[in-house]
Amino acid sequence: MNSAGQLLTSSSAKPVTVTTIASIPPRKPSLYCSTAVRQSRLKTLQNLSKNLLNSCSSPSPKVTPTTPNFCPNSRRLSQMNAPINIRVHKERRILELQWSESETAQLPFRTVRQNCRCAVCVDELTGRQILDPETVPTDLGLLEISLAGNYALRIRWSDNHDSGLFTWRHLRAISDALSNRPKS
Repeated sequence: MNSAGQLLTSSSAKPVTVTTIASIPPRKPSLYCSTAVRQSRLKTLQNLSKNLLNSCSSPSPKVTPTTPNFCPNSRRLSQMNAPINIRVHKERRILELQWSESETAQLPFRTVRQNCRCAVCVDELTGRQILDPETVPTDLGLLEISLAGNYALRIRWSDNHDSGLFTWRHLRAISDALSNRPKS
């Protein structure tokens, strides 16, 4: 989104077939995490990463979990709204997020990159967008994607930009803005 709060979009993307590839099981709050719980959660992250990797075409972007020791009591509001499935459609340049059984968003890579909120793309003091959206390549690709804890995705793009974290809340805002955009 630019400084006026408008969503920056790329050309329209073709829809793709939605396939469920991984689910993150619901977690019950607890005060402490046992080693077994941490290992179980790490395995869930590894399976999600493996399924993300398998959903991409060759050559696949690198997908890795980054925070193995997360605990249920460390969840924040943004974590509660995590997608239940994530899929990368490399040929179509689409990041697909399944928010619920009946709600899926397909976000063009370029749109996600144009809405990066990192310190390189947005002035930290004023919130003014530094990134000129037109400088984002139309053929932008995704080189690497990883989970940042249990609240965001870290993405390295083909333009070598990789300093932003895309929180579930921010991805949801982009998704909602795209779905509410007037049809042309």
